[in-house]
Amino acid sequence: MTAFFTLAVAFALTAVSGFGQTNKEETINIDSMLISNNVPFLTTVKVLKDNLGKPDSILSKPKNFGNYVEVATDPIYFYGQTSFEIHNETAVLQKIDFRNEQFKLNTTGLTLDSHTTLNDFRQFFPSSSDKSYDWTNPIDKKTYKLVRVQSKENHIDQWVLKFYNDKLIEIEYRTAC
Repeated sequence: MTAFFTLAVAFALTAVSGFGQTNKEETINIDSMLISNNVPFLTTVKVLKDNLGKPDSILSKPKNFGNYVEVATDPIYFYGQTSFEIHNETAVLQKIDFRNEQFKLNTTGLTLDSHTTLNDFRQFFPSSSDKSYDWTNPIDKKTYKLVRVQSKENHIDQWVLKFYNDKLIEIEYRTAC
């Protein structure tokens, strides 16, 4: 079982609230989110395929965890640039791409999609938005605004939201290995 999957399951099973500001951190809790109103962050392959159809592509490659490469791999299902890691019959969201307007991310009281601006996001997550920073992609030379938000209070996993020209284009789930 990959480190990503193990941590995702642990966080999903212990998550209890939606999103919002706590005494210490702002969070977008993984347990309350749905992709396009139907697919949870942690779901089954059947639910994923029933709602999103057959993946556009499936990729299996060794994962690099610091100083070693994991030999056993889990497949990654791609729907455009949106990806889900698969382990046995469980699917976990890795990254959601909003550029083709196919997907949106719903959580309690909040919908994130290609129309979400950084100012829209700032209304719900002022502290995280104030800590945003510029990142220039060395490949396409474009500068993006990145915002990090915890997925659960006092945990290391987080969402990285990528904005370009003030519009949300991508959210990636990241956890330390």
